[in-house]
Amino acid sequence: MTARGGDDRVNAGKGRDSVNAGAGDDVVQAQDGTKDVVKCGAGDDTAKLDAGDTIADATADDPYGSCEDVQQSGTQNESESNSDRESHSGGRDCPAKEEEPASGQTQS
Repeated sequence: MTARGGDDRVNAGKGRDSVNAGAGDDVVQAQDGTKDVVKCGAGDDTAKLDAGDTIADATADDPYGSCEDVQQSGTQNESESNSDRESHSGGRDCPAKEEEPASGQTQS
C-alpha cells in the first residue's frame, strides 16, 4: 500500500503488508503480529512496528532508514536525526531495544 503525499495515518491492517508512507509527516501503524515491510519516506515519520517487521530502507549504519521515530512492540526507540542521511536500500529487521540492567546491577 502506498500513501499519497501529505501527513498521513497509515494502518497496515492484519496480515503481511508492504507500506510506503511517502512524503509528509506520517504515522504508520503496523503492529499486528505479522511481518510487514515499511518505508517511511520524506518527512518526520513515526513507525509503530512488531519486532519482526522490516524497515525497507534501513542499513547497518542507519537501522531506522527513513523512519525518524520507531516504536516497537510497546517500547519506544528514537533514532538520530535524519537530516544528514543519504538514501539507502536493502532493508533490515528492526533492531531490538537494548534492555537496561535492573537497578543495583551493572553491565559487563
